Amino acid sequence: MILDRPIFKRSSPRSSEDSISRTMNKNTEELIYPETISLIFDLLKVSENSELVFQVLTDIKRILTPVNMRCLWEQNWLEWIIIFLQERFKVMENTIYNQSILTMTDTIVQKMMIFDISRKNSITSKTKGALVITQNLLDKNDSEKYMLRFIDILLSYFDKNPNVNMEISSHTFRNLGILYRYLNDHVCKNISNSISINTNQSISMPPSPPYSPISNTLPSQQQMFITTTSVRRHFASTINILACHNNSTIRTSMKSSGLFKIRDNLIKDYNDLAPIDGNEFL
Repeated sequence: MILDRPIFKRSSPRSSEDSISRTMNKNTEELIYPETISLIFDLLKVSENSELVFQVLTDIKRILTPVNMRCLWEQNWLEWIIIFLQERFKVMENTIYNQSILTMTDTIVQKMMIFDISRKNSITSKTKGALVITQNLLDKNDSEKYMLRFIDILLSYFDKNPNVNMEISSHTFRNLGILYRYLNDHVCKNISNSISINTNQSISMPPSPPYSPISNTLPSQQQMFITTTSVRRHFASTINILACHNNSTIRTSMKSSGLFKIRDNLIKDYNDLAPIDGNEFL
């Protein structure tokens, strides 16, 4: 494939050319053709050079500026990620770079998800949480399993970064509520119905951050099962964490967005969970 036009619009001179991407300079270039990222993922998914794959993923992460993330959200980028991961699992070897690839992919997903739920006109809101379009995926149930993973990765961000900016809090909490309702109304039921089991069905996938330390262990030997139950419990835990670390104004926004109602309903399902309103932390 020959490109006769640049895929980036440069905003400053190139500072380095030490990777395969070469046109991806840290935080300086604007995507003109976002479909090029899809092409890159297609090339990476079958590459046997894990070190090279990791380097290119690092470059992709570097160009995730707000402008470029907005551009990618107009594409089916989550589908690109899913297909990439499906193929990578087939060529995995026991190297540190393969675990690094999974961790870097998680980081890309997390950054993109955080960007979207923090804005008013989010794709999360527009699609009512149905972020993955499965037209090019063979197994819809498989895409739902990945959606579980992506939600878990998103929640993990707030476990480490619980302080929410006042200006975006209402958007963030509204979108979290949308994702929970999609999880509860569609993902849990679809996985359960298609496999003819309850919603405790395990999803055999490597753990999401912060549970994925880079090691020399194969992902299959280091797995933490992600289930519909574990993600629902994660929602309750994250809501409690947010309540603990934010002020009364933020908690009022959480309540208005229905997050406390979601948590309280989850507590009814899981008796070992307890509500925290955050007042004792002020």
